[in-house]
Amino acid sequence: MSTFVALQPCFDRDERVRAYAVGYRARLPLELSDTADPAAASLKAVLDALFSEGVSRVTGGQPGLLRVQRHQLGDPQLRRLDPDAMLLLIDGTNDPGAGLAAFAARPLADAGYGLVLDVPADGGVAASLLEWARYLLVDVAGAPAARVAPRIAALRPLGKPIIVRNAPPLSTSAEWAAAGAELVQWAALAASPKRVEQAGKGINDANALRMLGSLRDPKVHDTVLEDGFTRDLALSYELLKLVNSASVAGREIYSIGHAIRLLGRDVIYQRLAALVLRSLGDRGVRAELSHRALVRGRFAEQMAEEVGIPKAAGPLFTVGFLSALPDLLGVPKYDLGRHVPLAPDVRAAIEHHADFYGAVLALVEAWEAERWDGVLVRCAAEGIAPDGLASRYLRAVAWARTQLTGPMAAAA
Repeated sequence: MSTFVALQPCFDRDERVRAYAVGYRARLPLELSDTADPAAASLKAVLDALFSEGVSRVTGGQPGLLRVQRHQLGDPQLRRLDPDAMLLLIDGTNDPGAGLAAFAARPLADAGYGLVLDVPADGGVAASLLEWARYLLVDVAGAPAARVAPRIAALRPLGKPIIVRNAPPLSTSAEWAAAGAELVQWAALAASPKRVEQAGKGINDANALRMLGSLRDPKVHDTVLEDGFTRDLALSYELLKLVNSASVAGREIYSIGHAIRLLGRDVIYQRLAALVLRSLGDRGVRAELSHRALVRGRFAEQMAEEVGIPKAAGPLFTVGFLSALPDLLGVPKYDLGRHVPLAPDVRAAIEHHADFYGAVLALVEAWEAERWDGVLVRCAAEGIAPDGLASRYLRAVAWARTQLTGPMAAAA
C-alpha cells in the first residue's frame, strides 16, 4: 500500500502555529480493493505512518487536524489517538445522515476528542453535530478575506471558533482575524519582512549564505573555509555550539577546522543551513518557512538512497533547502544566486526543475502541496518506489523540527 501524508500549518491571530492539517491519500493493492473498506484501510495506513514517527514529534506538540468519514467515527482505530494529539474533521452538512454521525460523535467528544465540522458552501450546518463540535472549518478556495467575511459573520452566531482553509498566500492573519476567523491555513506560505535585530546581535545572514556556497565548492580548500569562518566570530561561535550539541563519539569540537575534518562538509552544511534558517525565520510564518526549507532538504536528500545514488545526498539536500530560500529572502528564485553562490546544476534544478536534481525537487514540491497524482508520475519517471516515502517525509519533518527548536541530533 502506498500512503502519502503531508502537513499544513494552521496559524492563530498572532501567527503562531496552533494545529497541523494532515493531508493524506492511500492506494490499496489491487488484491485488497474488492475486499477491504478503502476508507478504513486509508485511515489505518495514515495512523500507522504517524505513530511510527511519533505524532508529537511530527507536529511539534500541536494537535493534528485529521479528516475522517462520518462512518469512521465509530472505528476503534481512532481510539489509538491521544485526544489531545488530534482534532477530527468531519462533514458538517445538514443532511439525513447527520443524526447518525452525531450519535457516533458523542462518545468521542465525551472522551475528550475535538471535533471540527467542515461547513458546506451554503452554510447549512447540522445542529445535531454542532453540539459536539469544537471548531467550524470554512474552505475559502483562495478568496480574499473581505469577500469571505459575510460568510464567516453568518456562522459566528453558532458560537464556535472558525478555521479558514486555503486562504490566499498574500493575505495576513490580521485580515482573517478582522473577518472573524480564529485560525487560518494558507494555500501557500508567504513571508512577512524579517524583523530588524539590534546592532551587534545575531549572525550576518549575507556572510553565512556565502559560506554555504563555499562549503559546496570543491575548489575551496578546507583552510580557506576555516579562515572564512574565523573572520566572522559570531558565526563561528554559533556554529560551534550547534556541532557540539551533537554527540560525536564523545569528542568535543574546538574549532571549525576540527569540525570540518571530523564531521565532513555535508554535516557542517546542514548545521550551517539550520543556523541560517534560525536567523531568517525568526517567528510566525517565517519560522514555518524555515522548517519547510529543512524538510525539503532532508526529504530530497533521502531520495538518494531510494535510487541507489548515495553521492547525490548532499547535492539533493542543497537543492531542497535552497529552493525554499527565495520565499524567506523575498526574492524571485531567479535572483537567488545574488545571495548565495549556486553551482550550475543546483541553479538549473531550482529554476527549471532540470535533470535528476530538478526532478527530485519537483517530486518533493508536489508532495508538499498534496498533488498526489504528480507524486506518482514523478516516482514512475525516476524509478522511485512510493511505498516508503511517507515514513521518509515524516522523519524529515521531525528531524527538521529538532534542528530548529531542540538540541541538534547526531549526524546521520
